[in-house]
Amino acid sequence: MNEDQNCCLLNATYQSAQMTLKALEYLRPKVKSGNLAEDIATLKAEYNDVLRSADRLSRDCGDRPKDNNIFTKAGLWTNIKMKTITDDSTQNIAQTIMIGAFMEVIELIKVLAKNPLADIESVELARRLKEINHNAISTFTPYLEKNKE
Repeated sequence: MNEDQNCCLLNATYQSAQMTLKALEYLRPKVKSGNLAEDIATLKAEYNDVLRSADRLSRDCGDRPKDNNIFTKAGLWTNIKMKTITDDSTQNIAQTIMIGAFMEVIELIKVLAKNPLADIESVELARRLKEINHNAISTFTPYLEKNKE
């Protein structure tokens, strides 16, 4: 195990989960569909679990994960506001979640490739988060295909 790579991977996993949770928090007030709200709540629980695990693993190796910076958070808030200002439909919210999940999959693939010597437990956590994002895409696709409410 390479400690620097391990810390880098854990930090990226933590920040990814944290940003998605923040995005879901920004989207939640716009949700009108009970089904969508339930799917978002389930997704939030999975992300919270990853966030706690990344925090614990980071502390176990003597590090502390870094929060996303204020500019990143402000950019996320602005992006979500712009995407939903004229269209806060269930379909648009689902699409916004799916796009975010897809972007996180790409980032996790890159960070996993850059840190091949990270601890196996950290690698598995990042892979788990990648799988959660894949599942989110599958979960929210029906909201686009069938106009599921």
